[in-house]
Amino acid sequence: MMLNEIEQYREYLSRLPVSPHTRRNYLGRVKLYLGWLSGSPGCEKALLEPVERDFAVHDYKVSLLQLGRSIQITVFLLLVNFELRQFN
Repeated sequence: MMLNEIEQYREYLSRLPVSPHTRRNYLGRVKLYLGWLSGSPGCEKALLEPVERDFAVHDYKVSLLQLGRSIQITVFLLLVNFELRQFN
């Protein structure tokens, strides 16, 4: 898994005015996504390029649907909360 990105995201979340419960949920969702993404071709591009990111999020949503899982991770949350370049 992409430990550096997860730590960056954890640090980013620590600065947000949200509850610990929300932080845990967001972090858990991103960990699931990064775990899936790490097994995908072009994962580096998905972390750096907005268009590639959008395609990767779409593919992730499709994979969850194919697995028959209920999708609690919305595309909006992934797009808003996963832009690693903004974790300054």
